[in-house]
Amino acid sequence: MIKKITTCFLVMAIVAGCTQAPVEADKPEEPPVVEQPQKPMEQEKPKEETNEPKEKLIVTRPSETTILDDGFVTVTSYLINLKIDSFNGWDEMDISKKVDMIQFDINSEDVLIFNQYMQDETDKWLSETTYFEDGENKDHWHTTAMKDIKYFIYEDVIAVVSKINRYLYVAGSANTIYEVSNFEISTGRKMSNLAILSKMNIDANSLQNQLLNKIQIDNIPCSELKENELSYCYEDRNQAGSYFINDDTQLFFDNEGNCNVIVDIRNAMKEPKEIFTIKM
Repeated sequence: MIKKITTCFLVMAIVAGCTQAPVEADKPEEPPVVEQPQKPMEQEKPKEETNEPKEKLIVTRPSETTILDDGFVTVTSYLINLKIDSFNGWDEMDISKKVDMIQFDINSEDVLIFNQYMQDETDKWLSETTYFEDGENKDHWHTTAMKDIKYFIYEDVIAVVSKINRYLYVAGSANTIYEVSNFEISTGRKMSNLAILSKMNIDANSLQNQLLNKIQIDNIPCSELKENELSYCYEDRNQAGSYFINDDTQLFFDNEGNCNVIVDIRNAMKEPKEIFTIKM
């Protein structure tokens, strides 16, 4: 009997054990979250710049050429006709642009160098006349330059004076550029200012005083110019373009033997160069 009772208890214990919920196993720890680096934002590639101008330009050639042969001096003038549109109240008009070239028939090294320089400069200034090839300004001139040459002979000295003006469409003209060269005709040697004055028996200091007296009639030194004052003024003695007579001065004698000096005269409404003539 006891054996049966024991057996029953065992069976009940086994059944009860089978109905219990299984013990939940320990969950493994989740690995830490590692933040992924953000992808760099793709930058826009810069647009490739081209050297193509917005409006292409073409170079025009001279429409007319005139030649002045005066013994050992030859002056060639290249003419180009330009049309100026209505601008700043001006009516439309035609103008002739001129580029002069001068050549000497003198056998010397200095003259050979000078002649080549004048040829190169002529090509340069002629190439400054360009036209718009396309765009809203098609066929209109864009840039141009004018070069006027005069020469003077006094005794044994020939002086060449070049006046150059450059123009940009609508913007107008840049400052006038002067170039002066002096040569001894008998030798073809290029002459300095002091050598010319010595040849003419003229004292540089005396000439300088005459020049200053002439300048001061209508002008004051730029160092004395007040702010926003529009008076004409001249560069002081130690400044470039001053009235001081030396080998850097732009100086020449005309056909009558008068001494001419190009000086910086500054004013908002005036070109920064002026030629002063001193009668000798």
